[in-house]
Amino acid sequence: MARKTKEEAERTRKTLIHAALMHFSEHGVAHTTLNDISKAAGVTKGAFYWHFKNKLEIFEAIVEAYSQPLDEKATNMLEQAEEPLSGLFQSLAYYASEVEKSPELIALFTVSFYKCEYTRELTPLLKFDQQEVAKTKDIITTALKKLPDNGWQNNQEGNPELIATIAIDAVTGTLMRWCRDRQGSLSGQILDAAKIVLSGSGIRPALLEQAAASINPA
Repeated sequence: MARKTKEEAERTRKTLIHAALMHFSEHGVAHTTLNDISKAAGVTKGAFYWHFKNKLEIFEAIVEAYSQPLDEKATNMLEQAEEPLSGLFQSLAYYASEVEKSPELIALFTVSFYKCEYTRELTPLLKFDQQEVAKTKDIITTALKKLPDNGWQNNQEGNPELIATIAIDAVTGTLMRWCRDRQGSLSGQILDAAKIVLSGSGIRPALLEQAAASINPA
């Protein structure tokens, strides 16, 4: 009986997380109440409070449930790649393809970009986002620094930190636009954005083409 109760509690928690995400994506975080989430999940408000204290906690649970596993897998792909540029392209391709086929991830990014008003209650989320961007920048910077000297034009290393910043901005902007318009292939658009940024970074074109080709080897 205890095990069944534990399993039921976990199902209720997952139902609340999914209901909150869908309600946030349709109505916005600020305009969604805890009553709205509870009603959408088919549970009482007391059941909500059994699992979460407030909207911040359930939003953090949404990120943990849907975004965190994707982030970890994409990061591991990049960090473990033998060839840094190929690892970067493969990581981006995997990330974009997973987002493209997941209604929950699309909803989460839509909320993050367009439906999340950073009120005092949700200010910690903004700090979390900034930390995640900084972590991603460090990972990409480290990957670029692994390129051999002859991987750069004139054998002179570019500015990995600046390149990483511009690449993140380009990829984020592409994802933001795609979530709004839902037109075309997200994977193709993100890879194109990355190619454009990296092609002007001082990396040798032949090395860049070889890395891009690793996504769909002939």
